[in-house]
Amino acid sequence: MRHTKKTIRKTKSKEYTKSSRGNTWMNGQSNEQNAIAFCHNPQHVGYLNANIMKAHKCLEKQCKYLNKYEERPYWIQRSIKQALKKFHKNNDIGYIYINNQIHFTVDYDKLYSICQDELNKNKKAPIIEYRKNMEI
Repeated sequence: MRHTKKTIRKTKSKEYTKSSRGNTWMNGQSNEQNAIAFCHNPQHVGYLNANIMKAHKCLEKQCKYLNKYEERPYWIQRSIKQALKKFHKNNDIGYIYINNQIHFTVDYDKLYSICQDELNKNKKAPIIEYRKNMEI
């Protein structure tokens, strides 16, 4: 039993480092280039990539300190997958909307390219949703 506790302490100390201001920063994510979110939790401030966010279960906990970078491909891909999941769950009945425009394709790659075009055009993340009824 003691050996297990020592191992846990060693891994936790490698996971975080103290800054000069007294904040604890997460290791493994040093800059914003490949980050998909930022955690403002005073216990462990830092940039998050997908792996760190899954390990911390930030989305499951609905963490209020999580600041998503919604224009990153990760969030767009996640929104498309969720909309398609709802579409298929309802026996392929309904419509996929991107920025309140209906799209009749359910091909993931086509939807992703449409979202990338919207992102480039508007400079902000597109709103992707599934609706059962056609609303104009």
